[in-house]
Amino acid sequence: MKKSLMIVSFLLLAWSIYSDVLVDATDLAMPVSSAKPPNLGKLATPVLITSDMNWRGVVQPGRNVIAKGDTISVVYSVTTTDPTFTQQMYQSYSVDGGLIWTANQIGHNWCVRTYPHSDQINNITSSDPLGVSPYIIWQEKLASTVNDTLFFAYDDYPVFALFNPVPVNVGLSSYFSYICVWGDGDTLFATALDWITKDIRGWTSEDYGQNWTQVPFRTIGSDAGAVQALVDNGSDGYGFAYYGLQYVSGRPIYPKFKETTDYGQTWTSEQEFLNIAVTDSLGNDDTLSVTWQGFSLIVDPNTNIPYIAGKFDPHKDPDYSYNYGEIWFTKPSTGIPGAYTFDANNPIPVFTGDPNVFEHLAGYATISYYYSYPDSGIVLMIFFDALAQDSLSWQLYCASSIDEGNTWDVQQVTPNDTAMENDMVDASYYVSQNGDVSIVFCNSSGTHNETDHLEYYYLPVNVVMDLGLPPVSVEENTVVVIPSVYRVNASTTRGQCSFAVGLPEGGMTSLKVYDATGRMVTELVNRYLSAGQYNFSWNTSGIPSGNYIYRLKSNGFVTTGKVIVAE
Repeated sequence: MKKSLMIVSFLLLAWSIYSDVLVDATDLAMPVSSAKPPNLGKLATPVLITSDMNWRGVVQPGRNVIAKGDTISVVYSVTTTDPTFTQQMYQSYSVDGGLIWTANQIGHNWCVRTYPHSDQINNITSSDPLGVSPYIIWQEKLASTVNDTLFFAYDDYPVFALFNPVPVNVGLSSYFSYICVWGDGDTLFATALDWITKDIRGWTSEDYGQNWTQVPFRTIGSDAGAVQALVDNGSDGYGFAYYGLQYVSGRPIYPKFKETTDYGQTWTSEQEFLNIAVTDSLGNDDTLSVTWQGFSLIVDPNTNIPYIAGKFDPHKDPDYSYNYGEIWFTKPSTGIPGAYTFDANNPIPVFTGDPNVFEHLAGYATISYYYSYPDSGIVLMIFFDALAQDSLSWQLYCASSIDEGNTWDVQQVTPNDTAMENDMVDASYYVSQNGDVSIVFCNSSGTHNETDHLEYYYLPVNVVMDLGLPPVSVEENTVVVIPSVYRVNASTTRGQCSFAVGLPEGGMTSLKVYDATGRMVTELVNRYLSAGQYNFSWNTSGIPSGNYIYRLKSNGFVTTGKVIVAE
């Protein structure tokens, strides 16, 4: 049955789902030779979360760890004692920066598949004192021949008191579910792959996940294969979905994307964002193929710009695709949210070698970001596994970019003499006030073929000390005075108009000025702003005298007022 699924169906995904053996290609892969050595002596000691992790609870690309400050949540599955029903869905959390972990069983049953994913509200700079609120989706498959149930749950007050799981869909043979959350968590979109039909399904909820409605997303058809859609959301209903399609067995798995601007209710037409010509292992002209466990996506909630890290190879063979590949980066070249276009033929290489060999073992690429101080520019980071040059052991690497992904610097994070393999890496979006990004990974004890009873670790990686990157944005490192209400105070002097703005909570914020006819004269800000006090200046030199109207919009709040410009 396994062999026929690998041959007839979509090879890459079928192998990864139905096989209980992971290919150990360490002896075949070429080690990294161009990365900077690790910054020894500054990394914290990894903390054990569990010694019974099952790889099907973390193997999918996605966001299995979320964090805010000292509060961290991790979702995974543990290995049970039942030889048939091998795993159980769990969440662990820490409120002291990852030193002590408390485990919560959140699944109903012992089962054979879980594949969880979690997200948190995108207002990560909120002054909410209770830290993160994980929104979790996972499957419970009771037997390999029985359809499963897709479940959802989230944390509510008090922190880490999980609601009872709510079924999203019953009877769907679903794999690799993902979820994204808008606003304060009331509006959600979930997606999962129907393994039988190869359709990618979508569901929305507008009541904190208590009731779900199926919405159209992507009908594949019985003769095609799919790599499940990975979704992430920005603000104001924007979302981006990245997935792969294979039209003919043995041919490339093409990377596709769709966008939504209405909280997942409708999606744009399907487009391709990357197409790189290569010569495959048989000498045939071909294109790069998506690899199942190496694609990652973030949408910056400040700008609604998607940033994509993809792992690709030319083989279309699971023995290669699962382990081998190169990491490429892309972002929109033109357009606006909901109508982006990509230069598909010119992505940016991040971790590459001979284009016809693909010798590097670059696994589980996960992209993260933060804003730097003092420039407040975005800093992108891609964490992944690779073979170290000197010891031929698997180590944690970070590719970083301080110019929005145009150039990348690859650095080895963990030292060669570490006793563990940094496998199935995942990283949080959020970088704490002290500059730590939360990393989780499993230790496969030198044998990548192991699937059960794996050790699962937490490791804080400091972006400044360990990676030498710019400090975290000043908004995360200073005490900010938070006003109790929204307010705007406008004052004018000759040649200038000043606006003092107070925001009681963070959100997408715009401040615009219009003339008496309703024509917009200037836009002083249009981006995400954290809660706090701000000052904006409008240079009125050369502006005709008269009455003008300003309009402030932030997080659903709107106010207008009048200013007088006099020469």
